[in-house]
Amino acid sequence: MPFIKKFISSWKASPTSSEHGTKEPVDSDPNVKNTMFNRTLNISQNQSTLNCSIFPNEILLQILDFIDDCNYEFIGGVFMKVCKQWYCASITGRSISLDFSKCKISRNKFDLIFRTKRQNIQPLLLSNLTELNLEGCIVGKKGLKSIMKCEFISNLTSLNLSYNKFKHRGLKRIAKCTYLSKLTYLNLQFTDPGSELNLTAISQSDFMSNLRVLKLNDCSVPITSLHQIFSSEKMKNLLELKVSAPFFGTDVYLQEFTLLLTAQNSCLKHLTSLSMSSIRQEALDIQSIVNSENLQHLTLLNCKRSGIDDFGASQIATSKYMSNLRELDISNNFLRNDGIKSIANSELMSHLTSLRVGGNNKITAQGAQFIASSQYMKNLTCLRMSHTDIGCEGTSFIASSEFLNQLTDLSLSYTNCGNQGVFHIASSTTLNNLRRLALNGNGIQDLAILTLSQSPSMRQLTALNLHGNNIGSESVVAISLRSQMSRLSILDLSNNYGALSSEIMHLLANSEYMHNITNLNIRKTISSVTGYEHIRPLFTITENRRNVIENITMLNLDGNNIGDEGVKIISQCDYRHHPRLTSLNLAKNNITAKGVQFMTESINFLNILELILDFNEIGNEGAILISHAKHFKNLTSLSVHDNQISKQGEEALTQQERISQNMPKLTRLTLSWHYNPVTVREFL
Repeated sequence: MPFIKKFISSWKASPTSSEHGTKEPVDSDPNVKNTMFNRTLNISQNQSTLNCSIFPNEILLQILDFIDDCNYEFIGGVFMKVCKQWYCASITGRSISLDFSKCKISRNKFDLIFRTKRQNIQPLLLSNLTELNLEGCIVGKKGLKSIMKCEFISNLTSLNLSYNKFKHRGLKRIAKCTYLSKLTYLNLQFTDPGSELNLTAISQSDFMSNLRVLKLNDCSVPITSLHQIFSSEKMKNLLELKVSAPFFGTDVYLQEFTLLLTAQNSCLKHLTSLSMSSIRQEALDIQSIVNSENLQHLTLLNCKRSGIDDFGASQIATSKYMSNLRELDISNNFLRNDGIKSIANSELMSHLTSLRVGGNNKITAQGAQFIASSQYMKNLTCLRMSHTDIGCEGTSFIASSEFLNQLTDLSLSYTNCGNQGVFHIASSTTLNNLRRLALNGNGIQDLAILTLSQSPSMRQLTALNLHGNNIGSESVVAISLRSQMSRLSILDLSNNYGALSSEIMHLLANSEYMHNITNLNIRKTISSVTGYEHIRPLFTITENRRNVIENITMLNLDGNNIGDEGVKIISQCDYRHHPRLTSLNLAKNNITAKGVQFMTESINFLNILELILDFNEIGNEGAILISHAKHFKNLTSLSVHDNQISKQGEEALTQQERISQNMPKLTRLTLSWHYNPVTVREFL
């Protein structure tokens, strides 16, 4: 400890830091050679990417894991000072982004990060902080107070406080914070949805005048608060506004909202992005909105689930004030082919790059033809038509269109396209830029997937969704052995029973073309009662041969009958070969307390952030084992719905002191989908 204090003293006297902790260039004096700090910088610059990769989001939290409430201030500050990654980042002067989303941080540790009391251990890094993500951190009023009093946030341009609770006083604290004068992005999504969100202080704050983006979706915002936003001169620079309507209940509210959007004295006349999903609009309302001069700069309009019909679509398509639109989402409404025709044949819509019309199940092949044959749709890169009735014929129109050759994202799930529709896609010469292809629920069989996997047009594909079709092992073989599939990072084979046997899993796991996969969904693909044998190849590392598991971050094994033996296989796999796995779904696998014991004793679960164990049989014994787990330190989300857990198990999983020690980052605990006990809410 004396050495550390001496080190800190020498740090303060170094040329890299002023007495107030501000940084100066290390090489400001050309005569300075071979100083300790110069050597440190060189080491930092030369260290491998692997050593540095931990820095942007997790290094601070990893440091905090070793600090208790007694020594957090002093020891934490020392770590901030001596860590080469922190030091190197702080002296570059580059913008820094910290992401603590869904992490549980105590009040004391908030103080450490944002309000260190000792001058000699002020964290150098935060003076460069421009982006701060605290989504779901359970910040609370005390944590928010610590942040708002911190001078190091004076360069902050982006602040995400979504999924938190701090009520009106918290919003006032944000509005009065002089350090937030550079803020351009504020996310308040799902902020205390149980009570009304009073935005008076925000709308009148001099320090909020640079806001460009304000997200209020899933919030209970009274019309009076929205009126203050729309009428405040302080909000005139706002470019993006998001609201949604779980709490937009009455017709009067909707009418008032329409008046706010269209009022001549509105201060929000520079909006480029407007999202009003789930806000039910009458025909006259949507007509008034899209024909308002206030919205002439819009490039994005989201009217998802808003009750729009063909008339509403025609109003959007023919409004001169909508001519700058680049992205249009009118999915899950009441559109038919005539509405699509209005959009597709409008020259005013010629700048669209993204069109989402899925969930309008009255759209048929004719609607797809209107889009495919329109020269005004030639700039589309994203086309979402899932849950429509375009069928094989509509798919053929899209696949053969001379105007849709820029598409990178195509979603045709649940469109009844069948095998023939896939043949059209595979033989297309215009869809060779596709990166994402979704074909869920179309009754597709092996021959179609074999043809697709051989298509030269699929070489750029990075995401392929085949959920809920009729494909078997031949499809998996075709995907695994074709170089055209080598760029895949997301592969969804779920709900294709019997597609994976032990041999096929071995082929998939060891294929030289599958190494880029990071998200693998094989839910309900194993029909055997001994599912554990089928997943064994995925967790068996062969010498001199790479396994797909090495790069996977998200793995869904739901409903595969792997049982306790399957959990044992996962737990005993060499940890070094799947260090990136952070999300694991083991629901519906007949797992008991014995399987839970394998997990809790395995180092393999150290990096898991999300663990889903729904519909198993872990019981109270399993719940107690989880509460005592030593390798769930990084777990942020745990779901144990329908596991025969009674009051004893619930109490174990909500025992504050024990869980805070063994699962300090847990922010989401689901004991039941239908009912969350008060103890769970209070605990979180």
